[in-house]
Amino acid sequence: LPYTALAAELADDYDERTDLIGMKAAFSIGGSIAALLMAQVVFARVADSARQFFILGALSASLAVVIIGLCVAGTYRRYWQVQQGRPRLATAAKPPALLPQLRSVFSNQAFRQILGLYLCGWMSVQVTAAMLPYFVGVWMGLPATHFAQMALAVQGTAIAMLWVWDWVAKRTDKRTVFLLGAPLAAIALGGLATVQPGQVAWMYTLGVIAGIGVATLYVIPFAMLPDVVDLDELNTGLRREGLYFSALVFLQKLGLALALFISGQILSATGYLASATTQPEAALTAIRLLIGPLPALLLGVGLWFCYRYPITRDRHQNILLALTTQRQQRLDTEAADAPVQDV
Repeated sequence: LPYTALAAELADDYDERTDLIGMKAAFSIGGSIAALLMAQVVFARVADSARQFFILGALSASLAVVIIGLCVAGTYRRYWQVQQGRPRLATAAKPPALLPQLRSVFSNQAFRQILGLYLCGWMSVQVTAAMLPYFVGVWMGLPATHFAQMALAVQGTAIAMLWVWDWVAKRTDKRTVFLLGAPLAAIALGGLATVQPGQVAWMYTLGVIAGIGVATLYVIPFAMLPDVVDLDELNTGLRREGLYFSALVFLQKLGLALALFISGQILSATGYLASATTQPEAALTAIRLLIGPLPALLLGVGLWFCYRYPITRDRHQNILLALTTQRQQRLDTEAADAPVQDV
């Protein structure tokens, strides 16, 4: 959660926030790929399964501690530089209680649009990821190596496209990037339902197209949210990055858990059996619907939320200008009220 909220705490500029989130996403995806490769090396060199997971756990924990330390050390000075220019605007002695603050957060129309587009976008991606092993192994009849290769095709393309979408965002705005990229992912995911056994090249082609669109899901919602935090500060005088990002992440986890639970129940209801060599037709149909049309529909709903998102580049410039004026007035007031030191 603190890592996710860093863009709002390290930068005020509209495009710089997109740069920060894009870099975060690149390392996040790259870290996932590196973890897969690390696991492959450990599994190839260590035969005992218990030792395999012990070594993986030790390596992962050690890397996590080192990387978190590097993150804190690398952002510490910049964080305090930015905070010096952000005096508290609210005049109340202490912030409101948590429940009224949560009501205030969810009454923010711009936040509700981000929440909708993010939940729909990530539920679609996670349902597809959960169904991909079934699609590759059960429907396509391919060995498990193709699942890893398909995942790498999507993720590798997404990493490459992060910089392309960042370039587009600097010449348009964040909403436009999502409206351009998400339809590509929706078309590709919907197209997976048309892939027949033996059409391996077509499956990978759709995976690459999906990766082009999925890149926008990694960047845009979290690049939009700091702008909403600015709007909220202008309206309330409170700087609440933690509250906004925690609400988004909590509901994301809740939504994903619900989506994956429902997907599993659908497979079970259609007669899928993990131990069976052949699956009933209803289960095969469910796998194809869950990997393609359902995620595409969710992305379509996410596009509707994005279209209604109200903070454009120009509006954010106006918000930032008003905030800068209020902050400077506050700093001037604090300087005038400060006791004069005797020389």
